[in-house]
Amino acid sequence: MALACSDLVLVNHKGEISTVLKDLLEICLYAMDNLKLSQNQPKIAFVLRDQREATSFQAQQTCLLKMDAALRDAIVSCEKEVDDLIKIGEDSLFLLKSAFSDLQT
Repeated sequence: MALACSDLVLVNHKGEISTVLKDLLEICLYAMDNLKLSQNQPKIAFVLRDQREATSFQAQQTCLLKMDAALRDAIVSCEKEVDDLIKIGEDSLFLLKSAFSDLQT
């Protein structure tokens, strides 16, 4: 329901973009289409927490693009396109390091 009434949705997720996250968004898109709740097109921003390396940005960006393509393939049976329901772009990814440093003893 947050997707249906928001302009911006932050997905605060620990770890990497996964198939579980993709499946959850796919279910939300089907629900939005079937319930005719596509008045807003919220921008989805993924905040990935506890990232260890700055180089993982490219890997996560690739995962985001793959997820976007998979969502487009999965929703072909709906009346609308993914872009009619939500906005996912290359600027939708934010990586955060752990808030606590690893203490070595």
